[in-house]
Amino acid sequence: MDVRTPIKKLGLAAALFAALPTVAFAQALQVFVFGDAGVVAQSDKPITTAKGASPGTSLSLNSGPWQASRLGFRGKFKLNDDFDAWYDAATTINLTQGLVGNNSNCSGTVTVTTSTATPPVTSGPIPAYACNQFFLFDRNAFVGFSSKTYGNLTFGRHPTVVTETIWVADPLKANNGATNPNVRFGYLVAPGPIVFANFGTNPGNNNNGVALDRQSNSARYIYTNTGFIGEALVGLGGVTGDRSRNLYAGLMLGYDSDGAASHGPTDRPVENVPAAFSLRAAGQMFNDNGTMAGTAAVPNVVSMYSWSVGGVGRYGPFKLKLTYSGSNIDNDSYYESLTTKVAAAGVTYLYESLDLTLAAYNVNRKMTNQPIEDATKIYFVPEWYWTKNFWLYAIFDYEIFNTPAVTTVAAPANTHGTAQNLGSIGPIDASATGGNVLDPGVKNSFYFGLGLSFIFTS
Repeated sequence: MDVRTPIKKLGLAAALFAALPTVAFAQALQVFVFGDAGVVAQSDKPITTAKGASPGTSLSLNSGPWQASRLGFRGKFKLNDDFDAWYDAATTINLTQGLVGNNSNCSGTVTVTTSTATPPVTSGPIPAYACNQFFLFDRNAFVGFSSKTYGNLTFGRHPTVVTETIWVADPLKANNGATNPNVRFGYLVAPGPIVFANFGTNPGNNNNGVALDRQSNSARYIYTNTGFIGEALVGLGGVTGDRSRNLYAGLMLGYDSDGAASHGPTDRPVENVPAAFSLRAAGQMFNDNGTMAGTAAVPNVVSMYSWSVGGVGRYGPFKLKLTYSGSNIDNDSYYESLTTKVAAAGVTYLYESLDLTLAAYNVNRKMTNQPIEDATKIYFVPEWYWTKNFWLYAIFDYEIFNTPAVTTVAAPANTHGTAQNLGSIGPIDASATGGNVLDPGVKNSFYFGLGLSFIFTS
C-alpha cells in the first residue's frame, strides 16, 4: 500500500478546510471606490503682497470638488434567516496629493487670550488636536447586526443624525462640500476650530480635528417599517469621573413614500414611479470637554444643540428639496452663544441623462458682541450621466455677503473669541477645512468647478 496516497488526501482536505474562511470572507467583502477630481476657479480671493492686499482669482486642480473621493469596504455575514452581521469602513482619499484620510489643516493649536468674563477663562492654547497622517477610516467605521424584524444595531464611528437628514434633503445632495453651507454649517463639517476641538466624542481627533459630522465611540440603532425610519445615536466621551463631558446624543425620524428616490451619490429617480416624497427631522446634542468654559478648577460643561428638518418631493422630471438647519451653543461666557441657521431650497430637472439643478442657500451666524454674519449663495449645477457609474459635472456658485467684511471685532466682554475663531462664513476656499474666513474688503465671490466622478464596486 502506498502511504503517500492518504497523506496526499489529508493534505488536500486540510488545504480546502483552511480555504473555507477565505472564501466566506470574500463573499462578504465588497470593495467600493468613489473618485472625483476637477479644475476649480475662485474669484475675489485675497492676495497679500508687499504693497498690500488685493483680490485675485485662483485656479487649481482639486480632489473631490463635487464629492469626496473615497475607498471603502463593506459586507454582510449570514447568521440565520433573520440576522446578519455586517460592517462598513471607508476612508477619504486625496487624488491630487496622494493622502489617505482627511489630513489637511489638522496640526497645531488654537490660542485664545484671557477673557474678561466671570469666572475668567484661562489663557493659552486649546489642547492640541491630533494630526494623524495614518487616520485610515475617517468616514464610516462600524460593525454590528442587521435584522429584517428588529432593525440594525452597530458600534463604532457613525455619521450624526443631522448629517444623515441633510444627506437626503439637501438641494445639492450634500455635494460640493467645500462651499455647501448645509455641509459646512448645517451638519458641522466646518463649525470653526474652537468648536470642533472641544465638542463631541474624541474632540482631539474629530475627523483629524476638522469636523463634527461623524462621532466615534458611538452606538446606533435604526428601525424601518413600511416607509417609516427611526434612528437613535449615542456617543460616549469616556471621561473619567464626569460622564457628561463629550457626550453626544441624537434622534432622527423620517418617512419615505413607496418608490421614493434613492439617496445615493447619483440620487436618480426610481423607474416607472412618477411621484414620490421623503421627509426627515433630526435633533442632536454635543457636550464640550468642560475645560474651556468656567475655570480649570470648576469646569463648566456646555452643550451645543443642532437640528435639521427637510423634505424631498418628486413629480415626473422635477424634484424639489427644502431644508432648514441650525445649531446653538448654550449661553456661556466662552462660546458667547454662537448661533447658526441655514435655509436652503433647490429644484432639479431631469432630462434623459442630464440633471440640471438650481439651488439657493442663506447662512446666518451671530454671537454675543459680534456683528451678525449673513451670506446668500446661488448654485447652478449641470450633471451628465454618461453611465450610471460615470458622470461629468460643472458647478457655478455665486456668493453674496450681506454684512460688512470683517474678521474680528474687539469687544470688552469678548476679547478671547472672534467670528473667525468660532467659524465664519465665506468667501469659501475650495480647500478650506477648518472654518471659513470672512476676508476684509471682499463683498462677493464667484466659484466655478468642472470635473468628473465615477463609482467602482467589486
